[in-house]
Amino acid sequence: MRLPPLSIRVKLPLLICALVLAVAGSFTWAAYRGVSEAVVVTASDRLGSVTTQIAGLLQTSATQLLANARAVADSPAVRAYLRAPAPRMRAAALAAMRPVGPAAQQIADVELVSTGGARLLSLTDSASHGTPAVNPEMVLAGSRSDSGVIRPFEIVRDSLRYAVTAPVKEGGRILGYLVQWRHLTSSARGRGQLNQLIGPGARLYVTNSSGDLWTDLAARVPPPSPPLDLQRAAAGVVRYERPGLGEVLATARAVRGAPWAVVVEFPRKVVLAPARLFLRSQVFRIGAVLLVGLLAAWGLSGTITPRLRRLTDAAEAVAAGDYSRQVRVERRDELGRLAGAFNVMAHNVQESQQHLEAQVRELQATRSRLEQLVNASDAMIYASRVAGEATVPVYVSENITRLTGYEVQEVLRPDWLRDIVHPEDRERIRGELGEQFATGQFTIEYRFRHKDGSYRWILDEGRVRHDATGHAVEVVGAWIDITERKRLETQLRQAQKMEAIGQLAGGVAHDFNNVLTAIAGNAELLQEGFADGDPKRETVEEIRTAASRAESLTRQLLAFSRQQIMQPKVLKLNRVVAGMEKMLRRLIGEDIDLVCVLPNDVGQVVADPSQIEQVILNLAVNARDAMPTGGKLTIETGNAEFDAIYARAHPPAVPGRFVMIAVSDSGSGMSPEVQARVFEPFFTTKAPGKGTGLGLATVYGIVKQSGGFIWVYSEPGQGTTFKIYLGRAADDQRPETVSTAVAEVRGGDEVILLVEDEAAVRRVALHALQRYGYTVLEAALPSEALTICREHTGKIDLVVTDVVMPGMSGPDLAQQLLALRPALKVLLSSGYPGEAIAHRGELFSGLAFLPKPFTPTGLARKVREVLDAPAPQAHRPPAH
Repeated sequence: MRLPPLSIRVKLPLLICALVLAVAGSFTWAAYRGVSEAVVVTASDRLGSVTTQIAGLLQTSATQLLANARAVADSPAVRAYLRAPAPRMRAAALAAMRPVGPAAQQIADVELVSTGGARLLSLTDSASHGTPAVNPEMVLAGSRSDSGVIRPFEIVRDSLRYAVTAPVKEGGRILGYLVQWRHLTSSARGRGQLNQLIGPGARLYVTNSSGDLWTDLAARVPPPSPPLDLQRAAAGVVRYERPGLGEVLATARAVRGAPWAVVVEFPRKVVLAPARLFLRSQVFRIGAVLLVGLLAAWGLSGTITPRLRRLTDAAEAVAAGDYSRQVRVERRDELGRLAGAFNVMAHNVQESQQHLEAQVRELQATRSRLEQLVNASDAMIYASRVAGEATVPVYVSENITRLTGYEVQEVLRPDWLRDIVHPEDRERIRGELGEQFATGQFTIEYRFRHKDGSYRWILDEGRVRHDATGHAVEVVGAWIDITERKRLETQLRQAQKMEAIGQLAGGVAHDFNNVLTAIAGNAELLQEGFADGDPKRETVEEIRTAASRAESLTRQLLAFSRQQIMQPKVLKLNRVVAGMEKMLRRLIGEDIDLVCVLPNDVGQVVADPSQIEQVILNLAVNARDAMPTGGKLTIETGNAEFDAIYARAHPPAVPGRFVMIAVSDSGSGMSPEVQARVFEPFFTTKAPGKGTGLGLATVYGIVKQSGGFIWVYSEPGQGTTFKIYLGRAADDQRPETVSTAVAEVRGGDEVILLVEDEAAVRRVALHALQRYGYTVLEAALPSEALTICREHTGKIDLVVTDVVMPGMSGPDLAQQLLALRPALKVLLSSGYPGEAIAHRGELFSGLAFLPKPFTPTGLARKVREVLDAPAPQAHRPPAH
């Protein structure tokens, strides 16, 4: 049926309403779509930002957890228990394992586990408290890392826990593992702070890297179904259904240092709430405008056509984005009110647009703050686009200038990195990057040239992002300056090398001293058989002189290995230097100017005066040889004090008060290669026959054994300075006077038990003692000495015994002999002083010591000294 034609009175209102509805509706829908897209983009950016921040917080927490576990694992009580898990060590180990402070509530149990996976000790003392049994897989995971590992979540009695495993090591050997079982919980305050960070409506979850167990830090929650692809969620925002919430937007970030991932969800309906609110308000406004327009058009349809045209033009302008366009109101009739309502609608839309722009600016400010945080950190962040076999930099954080000296624009050049990498590292980088790139991540250390020309070490850690087809499209990563760490590693290797050389030198000196005792002793005994003027006597004197030189070399070796017997005294370094000044001037010659700078306020030290004189003498000789054509030698003393911050930055310094003595010359200086080996024994740059290479090694050993440390500063052609720091003694201690009187050698008729496994040394000692009138009972082994002590019916006044012998040490033998004869006096002798001093941690009270090599005269003098000394109190051997 055909409808009758409508009049203009009807058509015009209908046409106006339809036009307004179409314009307003299309504008509102377009605005709604724009608002929706803007809020989704805003939410996505915020989602990625907060997820990255929370993953960083968890990474910091994981690092602290591992550090705490390693600190407990490094405790002496834990190591002692794993070495020998005896009941008497249990309490100390449990005390070291027991957590303290607020963090103790998060620890469910702490266990000690053997390398085979067996539980040896637990704070709960039972496996029935819900703690899962340790499995070999956990032990295997702990053994792969020197710093320990964090295990994935596990369900224990309907609650989530995780294990922090740290190896307990001694030297390079793993004794076992320390396992801390922790609750995965967070306080209400902590969750509130996290909710403030992620924003209203969002939800935070933490899951295993496998995605099987999820928690919201308050309780376990079911994972999404189907399971969430964490790798895809880490690459961007994903969408899925969450029961009770509908569709959600989510992103994930892996937590470095732990097998976890952080997932943050935003319900889509919450994200689109502002847009829907905007749509509802616009629909309401459009309805009001339509109603007003219909009434106005109905009454004035015959007179409003021109004004309608102006209104239409204004509506089209607003739809095009010109929200400032207004319709002129000619009079206050219906069409005028319609024009006014349209103007109000345009104004409201303009306000909504301005509000949206303000939100965008706020998001940009948030992004700017995040960039500031990155730029303030030590790590430089970068992103590069993968282009075939090469990468093209597209972004670097602004702190690149602080790290490299180059501006951002310079760094973004495609060939910048290739040009600044150290030439020796380029081939290695290509090889390592080729091997690691396919795994999706890489970690490489290499050197690069700073803009100032110096080379720095960096740690380059990156991740490769792939597209849906599996092709690499982007590399993101970070640079960290590790120059200082590399320097400390080099110092550590040098210290370890010096320690190993010192142990070798001490062992050589020990064996050599036994040989020298026989040579020097027999030479002295032989020389007494020749009259003065006999050529044979001169020959024997040459033997004794050579033995004396060899003894001097062994003393230097023992000094370097820090095993020389010291006689520390309270002394003033200024007096030592002043007392040596005349001798030093004769030593260095007239063409070298000696300057001594000795302030009056220099403190006192506790050291062996003769050893300090040896240090100064060796350094002066070294300086003299570095100035063959003359120069200036300066010896300076002073006070120094280091705090903890300075000491950490300048190893081997330690915090405390010190007295410094510096020896400087204006000689040829040393290259870095020579400085690295300057304290090694037998290392010398002098011509053959001009030096033994033990002078500076002796200095190093004496300073170390005196509890101090030494620094060397030198440049080729600029001279050298050695600075020695010794601990400062209390100012109220008085310097001691060193006696130089030599006791007269006297004999006696006492009975002496001689115990020495080296036949040559035993014969020298036997002849020497018999020559001075003593009765000597000879034993080659400790067992023979015990037999003699039991069977000899007469008295025995003194036992002279070696320290290291087959079957029993000298101190242990002395302990058993004292049990048989409590009044017996004891004299220990060794070519390795450390053996006696270190026996059971201390030298027995009342036991005298004679170092090898010794001469017959020296042995007789020491024996007389021990026999004439007051009888000691009853010896009390140390507890085993």
